[in-house]
Order: sequence, then structure tokens, then C-alpha cells
Amino acid sequence: MASNVGGAAWYGSSSPWVYNYYNVAAGNFVVFFLQFDAAVSAVSISSMPGYGPSNTLTAGPVIGDLYCFYGSGGNYYWGISWTGSANVAAVVEDYSGATAVSLTNSATASGTSGTASASLTTDDPGGNLIVAGMGNAAGNTFTATVGTQRQNESSITPRVILLDNSNSSPGSLACTSTLTSCDWDVIIIELRTLILSDHFKSGQRLSLQNRPTGLAVQD
Repeated sequence: MASNVGGAAWYGSSSPWVYNYYNVAAGNFVVFFLQFDAAVSAVSISSMPGYGPSNTLTAGPVIGDLYCFYGSGGNYYWGISWTGSANVAAVVEDYSGATAVSLTNSATASGTSGTASASLTTDDPGGNLIVAGMGNAAGNTFTATVGTQRQNESSITPRVILLDNSNSSPGSLACTSTLTSCDWDVIIIELRTLILSDHFKSGQRLSLQNRPTGLAVQD
């Protein structure tokens, strides 16, 4: 199961290029959440030229003005670009032991109450880790109550927090924070270490004749 290593939080003005130094160890996995205070488009995150290997992160779920990105590590400066006039609050966390995000198991939620929350039902018998981003454009700070707070950017009007939670067997996992009531959004993704096709279900024996290319098998 994946485990957190460290992370960072920062913010930027309306200039559509914000960067920050954060060194993600080679081989680790990185997750970003961005909260804007106005509608934007063409949002992307990539490594800054000349500071480590070239790397453009994969766009994950989006809800409202809250965005998620993820990918492999090994970079020093990360640049956030977008089209439109907006401020952005950004959080990032670095995880070891993760190689991918589940493409079929994610969740989003939105609301207006003083409790922001979402959950996922996990299915990995070897242990599960979910990562949640919560954001609002009202300037109301989040306080984690379920899950572990890793990063929280509260220096600018858009606010964003990153939490994670884990279990050792399949089941429901949630992340929850309290805040002064306002419009809020939540994104949850599940980190994975190895994803086999549906042909290979838990408990089935994987034969050497039909194993996926590159997968080492020990009897």
C-alpha cells in the first residue's frame, strides 16, 4: 500500500503561470489539487524546463473550480498554467509505493453546509489509500476531522486542503472537514500499486501462459 512522503502548499495571483519548488523523489507518485476563485480553462501542470526531467501530469476529476492532477515524480519546479483571470491555491503530496490512480474508482461531491465530505468503497485486499482534495472560493478554511490532513493552503481567498485515509481490507473510506458554511467541492481518488485487467480477479491463479507482459511471477 502507498504511503505519504511529504508535500507543499502555495498560491498564485491572476498571472496564468505559477510555479513552485518541490522535489518529488524519482519513482514516487505525486497528487495535486488546485482551487481557483473564478472559472478558468486549459489548466495543466508540468515540470519547469531545465529543472529535472520533462513531465506533464495527468488531469484527474474536476468539479466546479477544483482540479486534480497526478503522475510520476522526479521533478523540482512545477508550473501551473491556465487560461483566464483567477487566483489559485495549490496543494501537492508525494507518495511512495503507488504507481497509478484507479481509473474506475473516484468520487466527487459538493455542498453548502459546514461539513465537507465524500467517500469511496475500496476493493483492494492488500490495502487501500484514498487521497482527497477539498476546495472553496469563499476564503473559508478547512479543518480535517476524518482522514489525515497533509497540506492546507489558506493564504489566499481560494482555499484548498489535501487529506488521505487508508484501510487494510476492502470497505468504505471517507475524508471529512469542517468549515464555515459556503459552497465547497471535494474530489477523491484511489492510489494503486498494480492494476490487473478484470480477467485476473482476486483469488484466481495467474498462469505463466497468460500473464501480462512484463509481470514477474513466482510460484
